[in-house]
Amino acid sequence: MNEEIEKIFNRKIKIDNKEIPIEYMDYQGKNEEYVIYFNDGSLPFFEADDKVMYKEMNLEFHIYSKGNYLKIVDYIKEKMEENDFLWQSDEGDKYESDTKYHHFISNFKKIVYRREK
Repeated sequence: MNEEIEKIFNRKIKIDNKEIPIEYMDYQGKNEEYVIYFNDGSLPFFEADDKVMYKEMNLEFHIYSKGNYLKIVDYIKEKMEENDFLWQSDEGDKYESDTKYHHFISNFKKIVYRREK
């Protein structure tokens, strides 16, 4: 799943002539805006002949910004939908007073065929 996300975003997005990094699980850079994503597990989606044929893959995107993050959220949703992910939910805006960051979370899922081994 990580390879697919890296292919979609190429580890960054560009909004208003700014490059915003997207990293898996951890960001150690110095940008004031960045996004990290997590695999949030998978679930059986469809079974046949006592085998799971399709599974539901879940992802979380965490957007960190010291300013307005709405364009970042919209861009991520647009790109994910273009690549057959379904937007599931947004969590409430969090403000981290110690770092002065807004922290916003969007959740997505994708139904994928489980290949035979």
